Amino acid sequence: MTGELLLASVVVGLFGGWLAGIVMGKGRYGLLGDLSLGLVGGCVAVLIYEAVGLGADGGMIAAMLVAFIGAAGVLFAQKVRHLVA
Repeated sequence: MTGELLLASVVVGLFGGWLAGIVMGKGRYGLLGDLSLGLVGGCVAVLIYEAVGLGADGGMIAAMLVAFIGAAGVLFAQKVRHLVA
């Protein structure tokens, strides 16, 4: 993972966590929890994206989209888990 891609993953993950937290309403973890879950989800999604071999072909915009989807996915899973429990 290049430095640019790592920085983009962090920024997009934080933004995705913030945005997903707003869209899905308040959860048990609050803003800081949403940001950290978004950060982890975004970075992990980009790592998986690169491990599959799509990192070089997709470009930065695609990696940023993957990071956003990963961040929103982790937050969605967290919110659903608390609704079911």
